Amino acid sequence: MLQLRNPSLMTISKMISKSIEAAKSLEVLVLSSVHPSRDPRIVDKEIRTLAGHGHAVTWCRPGPVETASPAPVDVEEISFPARQGRLRRIFTSWLAARKIINKTRPDIVHLHDPELLLVGLLPRLPGCRYIYDAHEDIGLQVLAKPWIPGFLRRPVAFASNALARLLMRRFDAVITATTDINERLSSLPVQCVTLRNFPRLEQFSVATAVPEDLVYVGRISRDRGLEEMLSLAQATGRRLQLAGRVDPACQAMLDRATSDGVCDYHGELDREGVAKLLRGGGIGLCLLHDKVNYRRALPTKLFEYMASGLPVIVTAFPLWRDIVQAAGAGLAVDLKDGTQGWPEVTRWLERGALREQGAAGRRHVETQASWEQEASALLALYDELAEGAGGGSG
Repeated sequence: MLQLRNPSLMTISKMISKSIEAAKSLEVLVLSSVHPSRDPRIVDKEIRTLAGHGHAVTWCRPGPVETASPAPVDVEEISFPARQGRLRRIFTSWLAARKIINKTRPDIVHLHDPELLLVGLLPRLPGCRYIYDAHEDIGLQVLAKPWIPGFLRRPVAFASNALARLLMRRFDAVITATTDINERLSSLPVQCVTLRNFPRLEQFSVATAVPEDLVYVGRISRDRGLEEMLSLAQATGRRLQLAGRVDPACQAMLDRATSDGVCDYHGELDREGVAKLLRGGGIGLCLLHDKVNYRRALPTKLFEYMASGLPVIVTAFPLWRDIVQAAGAGLAVDLKDGTQGWPEVTRWLERGALREQGAAGRRHVETQASWEQEASALLALYDELAEGAGGGSG
């Protein structure tokens, strides 16, 4: 359980303790076959929230536990061997899940990957409840897979969606990362709850530096706008600060830009490292290409920029444009019309309202887009499932 050690928080601590005592403590198994050991949504947000509410959480994922960085919460960690190849991984994960569920005998099994939907076919332990956490729309994921031949993508996407929906019917609840996914699954005879992947406000303090550099945190690839970001840096004379995993196909381009002084690469950063980079100030970039699985996504990096008080420049997808304009937090640009010279961005920079827009973005996150608000929906779902779960310690 999370510990509150600051004496000034004693009253709050007592209130939380009473709330925890009143709720049923559950044995929870959180299981993933592909996500990293410190996935922010799974570990830093969901598991941390559940552990803080008094539930006993076991986190199971591929890869050795001893190589992972310390978890931000008191959680038991177990692992199973990571296998190469999709079919081997799916089969290995299914067998591992069956063994681990039977061994740990949890009250709730919380699954995080489409291939783990097959676990729903296993015989249920008495009183055990199953949750599937839909991070993305499965059909849209398939349509964006470059390794699937173009003429097969639509039929494969249709079949994948149909199979997933059939398997989800065997679950007790489905968690969705966006309201769009929730609406597509609303006809299922199971409870659907939306938990948007918003930042924890406590982790992001407002940058005090003047927004000078351009900043991007996330996967570094062509379809996520590396060429556009480098072009923007050169056109505006602002240095680009990059952090994240690099697509091998982009390594040479990144190396050239670094040696030419166009950008600085900070490597792959943990939550603390990301927050520190953003505290240094800048203009947050989210210039993803027009791909079907990006248009309706809620990029976590966008809200982390805003939580840090950074003004933002985003691709003008209708959803992203509406968010940024409603918050008054920055600029949406249409990449399809060409970006030579970036005149729209230049005019925006010349207006000089960057600090004001950064502050407006922070206010938007505080009032409408923080994990602290989403966490209540997760806890309410678990409290509801606890009514029928068996074997809990509370």
